[in-house]
Amino acid sequence: MIIKKDKKGSEVFSIWWFIIISIISVVVCLMILRFYSNEINVSDAEVKLLSNNIRNCLVDESGFVNDDFVLSGDNFNIFSECHLAENIFGTGSSFYFNVSLFGENQNLVNMARKGQYAFEGECELSKLSSDITCFSKNQEVLYYDKDGVLRNGTLTILTASKNKGSRK
Repeated sequence: MIIKKDKKGSEVFSIWWFIIISIISVVVCLMILRFYSNEINVSDAEVKLLSNNIRNCLVDESGFVNDDFVLSGDNFNIFSECHLAENIFGTGSSFYFNVSLFGENQNLVNMARKGQYAFEGECELSKLSSDITCFSKNQEVLYYDKDGVLRNGTLTILTASKNKGSRK
């Protein structure tokens, strides 16, 4: 005796199965394309991190500025002292920083800056344009001048980035 199975339902099932798998595949591909096509802008985090790294390098927990920064003038190598990569601040760089120490009567005691100097002017105009991200921080500090006298001062750190990242 031969038993015949009804195969009409299996044809319909396989067509619907193929359609469902196709829809799921298309949706997954579209989600992946959308995810990888989005631009990532981490410049806000970069400028804050750079500013904090410089501040932590130059100012100790009690608010005293590094004596080498105060006394060495232009000879202070902020890159070796603060463990910064000098090559990312070279020609064509997307980064800039300016560290200035002002004395009690707002006289400039020392300054270190590197990167795209034009960014400093663009930071003044950055409220009008979102092309550059700037972060400025002032901190009241203490330092010993060249005569060994304890002075009050203000450390101003301006950092800027025009770095636009992407997932590509």
